[in-house]
Amino acid sequence: MATYNSEKTVARAIKSLDSQTFKGFEVIFVDKNSSDGTEKILKKSKLNKFIIRGEDRGIYDAMNKGISHSSGKFVYILNSDDELYDKKVFENMVPFLRQDYNFVYGATVVPSSGKLVSESYDFNVSLLSRGLFPAQQCIFYKRNLFSSVGLFDISYKSAADFEFLCRVIASNPKIKRLDLRVCIFHPGGFSGNNIGFFELQKIIRKHFGFFSYFKWKYKIVIKTLLRSLLTKLGLIGSYRKIKKLIFKL
Repeated sequence: MATYNSEKTVARAIKSLDSQTFKGFEVIFVDKNSSDGTEKILKKSKLNKFIIRGEDRGIYDAMNKGISHSSGKFVYILNSDDELYDKKVFENMVPFLRQDYNFVYGATVVPSSGKLVSESYDFNVSLLSRGLFPAQQCIFYKRNLFSSVGLFDISYKSAADFEFLCRVIASNPKIKRLDLRVCIFHPGGFSGNNIGFFELQKIIRKHFGFFSYFKWKYKIVIKTLLRSLLTKLGLIGSYRKIKKLIFKL
């Protein structure tokens, strides 16, 4: 978990970890020298934890540090402003993690009009080439996957998780999609910004060629921006209806 002046949200994230019925996990906190009460909250936590403090070159650099210091067989990355869906997330995942999969994922849940709406995409080349992919908050990675395909590319400031998935799919991984809610995504933090919009274009062209980039640019761009806007407004439940209306015009 990467943190930076996260005192307003990190306690919620920690509570969701502490409530897990499955306890066989460690937590690596990577804190960018927070100047608020974040460090105090991290130290107070009774989780099996390790805290790394210091400057970094962006959130993906912090994630890379955490991965490098981890010792478990699988890696899960939880943002400091999000939380696990319920206390049985890890318990429900463990039986599948113990099987021969490189990549196990479920659904991310987002607040919409006072309700929780599940969001999940299949993980395949067709969808990746259109900029559609499972949210990082719902993915469990086999740790040795990072050894074979590399860590996050920190030259990307907001879309390195997408670029990493493009490398993962090229490695022909063993994938398992589960009908399980993994994480509640709270819009407004780093993962909800649009900095990666232009990076996404660059990555699609790099990994899938100009034709895929061309198709994505004039159609998927509109869908991506619409989805992001409705998520921030808490109206993601209306996404499909509005998208259908727009593309009929």
